[in-house]
Amino acid sequence: QMDLDRLTQRLKQWVDLGEVQLAGKGAASLTWTMKPEDRFEADLMVQGDRLRVVIPQWSVQMNEDIRARAIAAGKMSVAAPTSQPAGQTDASATAGDGGGVSLSTAPGLASTNLSRYAIGRLDSATLALQLGQDRGEIRLRQPVQAPSLKTRWPVEVHLEGQLADWARRLKPWLDISSWQPNGQYALAASMDLSSENVQIHEARMAAAPFQITALGLQVAEPRMDLVLSGRWDIADGRIELAKAQLQANPFVLDAQNVRLERSASAVPISDSAKGAGSASNASVKLTGRLQAQGALEQFQRWLSPTSSSGWSMSGTFTAQADFQADGAGTDGVGNLTIRNLSYTASPGAAAWRQAEVRLTAQGRYDHQTGLLQLASTSLQGDGIGYTGKAQITPPPQPADPNAVSTYQAVGQLQYDWQKLTPLLRSYWGNGILLQGRGTEQFRWQGPLDLALAEGAFGVGWQALEVYGFRGGPAAIRGQLSRGWLQIAPVEMTLSEGKLQAAGAVRLSPSPAELVVQKGSAAQQIRISPAMCASVFQYIAPVLADVTTVEGRVSILLDVCQVPLSNPSAGQIQGRLVIHTIQIGPTPLVRELAVLLTKEPTARLRNEAVIPFAMANGRVYHEGLELVFPEITIRTRGYVGLDQSLALEAEMPILPKWTAMNPRLATAMKGQTIRLPIQGTLRRPQLDQQTLRRYTAQFLQKSAENLLQDELQRQMDRLLKPPSR
Repeated sequence: QMDLDRLTQRLKQWVDLGEVQLAGKGAASLTWTMKPEDRFEADLMVQGDRLRVVIPQWSVQMNEDIRARAIAAGKMSVAAPTSQPAGQTDASATAGDGGGVSLSTAPGLASTNLSRYAIGRLDSATLALQLGQDRGEIRLRQPVQAPSLKTRWPVEVHLEGQLADWARRLKPWLDISSWQPNGQYALAASMDLSSENVQIHEARMAAAPFQITALGLQVAEPRMDLVLSGRWDIADGRIELAKAQLQANPFVLDAQNVRLERSASAVPISDSAKGAGSASNASVKLTGRLQAQGALEQFQRWLSPTSSSGWSMSGTFTAQADFQADGAGTDGVGNLTIRNLSYTASPGAAAWRQAEVRLTAQGRYDHQTGLLQLASTSLQGDGIGYTGKAQITPPPQPADPNAVSTYQAVGQLQYDWQKLTPLLRSYWGNGILLQGRGTEQFRWQGPLDLALAEGAFGVGWQALEVYGFRGGPAAIRGQLSRGWLQIAPVEMTLSEGKLQAAGAVRLSPSPAELVVQKGSAAQQIRISPAMCASVFQYIAPVLADVTTVEGRVSILLDVCQVPLSNPSAGQIQGRLVIHTIQIGPTPLVRELAVLLTKEPTARLRNEAVIPFAMANGRVYHEGLELVFPEITIRTRGYVGLDQSLALEAEMPILPKWTAMNPRLATAMKGQTIRLPIQGTLRRPQLDQQTLRRYTAQFLQKSAENLLQDELQRQMDRLLKPPSR
């Protein structure tokens, strides 16, 4: 029986326990039974209730209830004879290499003298243990001859419990409390133990569920499995992992040939250091290879399990890294391959897709400063790549929650538009085509925050076609600063004309917005049906659904602000200059030609300037003149980006409409009528109600004029003097 509380009180009378704490009660019992042929059986039971043991000098801390039972069986052997000191009886305890001991038996039983015996063979042994909520068992796998501390002990270990309890138990040696491990675990291991080494043939652990927060990841999986085998040489401190695998489907992490070696060297210590003389400082070296594979969807959950930003990614990845670490830093070379990558920045946004992305890097991490230097980096995708060097510098005050790391990257950006065009079309449709390949400089300096970082990049092409607009060779180069990407002025040929443009993209604060500089213009470009379908039909609806068109136009911009995530919400103001355009029949021309009762042939007025503006998803224009052989019709109004119409056609009264009534013709001369046009670009419709109202007005005027003429004739007849 033991009472650590009473023991502590008594010890304090004689020694200063300092920070040592002992508390709790316990009991132990041992039953030793000798069998024929020197065989034995032993049964040891230990129980501790509310035990609390704290010894800071030894980093020992325990606060648990303990239950343990050890059962063993084997065969004794006769120990070598020794001289017995005078006065020592068979009932007294003795110590020796054989571990001999004499036990006093219970009253009434003969005394058994074990001093002449040693354990010659241990046939079986089992230790059942309960530590708090954890339960375990250690079992001898096979008999052990002449057991001692130097003997090899082949054992099986089974243990199950809660991961969270081990964070508390390991804290004096390894503080992983911030990792917040959680889950029910079960461990099974087959190993050999000795005073010289520990050989793990195979160890398997499963945790379900499994939760941990470490290395910036918040892992929460229904199950995690760990399998490993290796060896620990206690004397020289070398640890070798022949194999280790961590699996949380579909994620798998393999460690191969991982070796931890420690070499001691005497290093002088200065007089000012604590303790004079010299000390032995351990130099630790860790080498090995890591391989991993998994799904990006799972990795995203670990990065931001409660993210509300709406970004998402999918795909599969494989990775490999060879590393070598010592006390100063870690050197490594690795590669990462991502297949079927899909990244979406926000819900509803177009996904960025890559069939395969490959990353290789070689660098060093400084353990003291936290500096990561990548001497060489290569990132290659479908038609796009980067080669260069990079550096990640930790914040000067890591404890500051607002402190961020600084990133530096300098290299070259490679692109191949033949491979990138399918990607661009997935965003902007099949009307996009770029040709050429090239290499441009790339630079980044600052945190991963567009509002704080600075950088530069460039990209060019040999030819492009964007929904009918055909351009020649050109390059775009930008400078990033304070959230704005300033685009250098661009000059290029465009559809046999010339484009001059400059502007910027506001990247932060969001939403990102394109701003084109005032005065940017496309001049004297040759128009085509494809251009009309993509752009010009919204400014000049008479060009909608055109099959044949010939001529040249210019576009001059005064205002252009377009949110990249929602272009229809942009604001654009400018002027369309129609130098000359000849068109064939279009839906709007055919609808207006009904008023003329002739073939729908028309043209746009030469050198006409048409102001236009886009706002709220509608493109407004005014002053568009459509010239028919006998009349000119002017339109104004808007075309929705959904191709809806709300126009007004202004036209003079044709002479043929009043030819039968000269007085009406005289009265209506020089006057105009305004006809609303609704519907869609492909099915415009004149407002029939307005047409009927104008028809009624004409008839009424005609009737009034006829009646007035008849009355005048009658008055003339009555007032005319009779002839003689």
